[in-house]
Parts: sequence; C-alpha cells; structure tokens
Amino acid sequence: MIHSALSRSIASASAARGWGILLLACCAWLTGIVPTWSGQGVAQITWSSAVAAQSASKIRSYAEAVLEIEPLRRKAYKDVRRMMNGNLPNDVCRQDRLPSNVKSVCSSFFDESANIIRRNNLSIGEFNELTQRSQSDSGLMNLIQQELVRQQQR
Repeated sequence: MIHSALSRSIASASAARGWGILLLACCAWLTGIVPTWSGQGVAQITWSSAVAAQSASKIRSYAEAVLEIEPLRRKAYKDVRRMMNGNLPNDVCRQDRLPSNVKSVCSSFFDESANIIRRNNLSIGEFNELTQRSQSDSGLMNLIQQELVRQQQR
C-alpha cells in the first residue's frame, strides 16, 4: 500500500516536471528566450540569436528613423515657436485649440515622421513601443545610444 502510494506520488511529480519542461520549452519558443545550463548547477536565461538579431535590426531601424526625424522635429518646433510668438505649451502639437497654421505644421511633421518610420521597416506601434521602453529600460537606451553614435560616425 505504501509502495503504491509512493509510486503514484513519484509518477505525479514526474508528470508535473514533464509538463513544466514542456511549458518552459513552449514559452521559450514563443518568446525567443532560451534557458541555458552552465553545468555548475546554475541555469541562465538568454535571448536566442534569432531574437537578438531581430532586436538589433529593430534598434538599427529605430536609430535610423530617429536620426531622420530629428531635423524635421527641430524645424517644426522652430516654426511653431515663431508662429506662437514663443508661447509654446507642453506637447504643443497635441493641444486642442491651435491656430490653423500651427495645426498644419504639426500635421505635416506627424505625416512625414510616420513615412520615415515606415520607410525604416518599423510600424508606428513598434517605434512608439521602443520609445516608451527605452525610457524605463536603461539597457535598451544604452543600445539605442550606441547605435545612434555608430550611425552618425558612418
């Protein structure tokens, strides 16, 4: 009786471990995060090379877009500041009541920026996500800054 209960307990634990490994493998496959074993009893989690390459490609595209958009942003800011006699509210282009000439500059800036982002093989969502993530992820911000410097040195 004890032997049979112990066998069921071991079988149950083995099944749970098997399901856990299957779940981990599926998550790794879906996310690109791959656990690696150092052989010293320590498991590490790393990005697979395919995901790392994709991330590097996205960072490269993001940096290219930022470098193209920045001169447009500066010009739009300068034009809007002049049009509004230097009285710019925060995030001026997102304000509700703007003079039509200011709305026109803002609209052109947004349209041109969106075209640049798409031309650099990113969706607007991907660009915005990278922007937001970089504000809270210093590692990502560092990678983006390194890529910006690299591209400017070309």
